[in-house]
Amino acid sequence: MADPLITVARFLQPTFDALAGGHADPVVRRSDRADAQVNGSLAVAKTLGKQPREIAQQVLSLADLSAMCSATEIGGPGFINLTFSP
Repeated sequence: MADPLITVARFLQPTFDALAGGHADPVVRRSDRADAQVNGSLAVAKTLGKQPREIAQQVLSLADLSAMCSATEIGGPGFINLTFSP
């Protein structure tokens, strides 16, 4: 079975690249608040001079995670918390 963190990172890669206008790592890690946490919005926001929560919202608007996740939530300064579907 494929590692869900790698699967999500690969799925989100084109969205992050498009928002950043070049390569941008989604930075998907395990989380103590959900199954996974996407941290890449912070770096993209810094590069673009925007708020990380704004970038996180754009990621969720552009990338349909409903086939993989039962819940998504923007937390803190712009982390995306993911709860995987069973």
